[in-house]
Amino acid sequence: MGPTGKASDPTVEPAAYFIDPFPPLPQADCDRLDKATVESLIAVAAKKQSLEPALLRAVMKQESGFKPCAVSIRGAQGLMQLMPATAGLLHVEDPFDPEQNVQAGAAFLKQLLGRYKGDLRLALVAYNAGPLRADQPANAPYPLETQNYLASIFAQLGMGQAQELVNDFETLPAAPPPPSEATQEPPETPSAKSEKNSQSDDPAPTEKPAAATAEETSPRA
Repeated sequence: MGPTGKASDPTVEPAAYFIDPFPPLPQADCDRLDKATVESLIAVAAKKQSLEPALLRAVMKQESGFKPCAVSIRGAQGLMQLMPATAGLLHVEDPFDPEQNVQAGAAFLKQLLGRYKGDLRLALVAYNAGPLRADQPANAPYPLETQNYLASIFAQLGMGQAQELVNDFETLPAAPPPPSEATQEPPETPSAKSEKNSQSDDPAPTEKPAAATAEETSPRA
């Protein structure tokens, strides 16, 4: 566009008709956040969204390496690598602000877990490659980048690529099985307890004399 707001002659200013859809991407040349700051951001966001802190930590490490200024070649921004459209839907004013970015990233991950009914694998695929990729048939192969993404996060979590996540990643040890009926002893009734007590109070039986014992054990005529 020319200074008057009208289209200029393309033979004079050909570049004026091409406008970048995004501003120049900043360089990820900042330092990583310190551990205390990272853990504080994770703890607050995980508690608000009822997520396991280890999950947020693994996603953040994989997405940005804990660098708040990180930008991907696709334009994802900040610690949790939010796409501009996603950041806008989540009302993020500054995607490079660590607190805003982590809060929005946790909220987005929570939404994906709800959408896929707790299936962590599908939620992570959607977070990395988009819901359209996660909605593909199960036999459709994922891009190598997404496969490595899944493998890295699950390895950080110390688990295999489980299909289903129970209670939003709040994994608890299973309760021990109840004892079988065959090994259970029936409770004693009051009468049984009374009988046992009376038996224990009786004096020990005395041994019979040897002669009587011999008479009883001999065959009868």
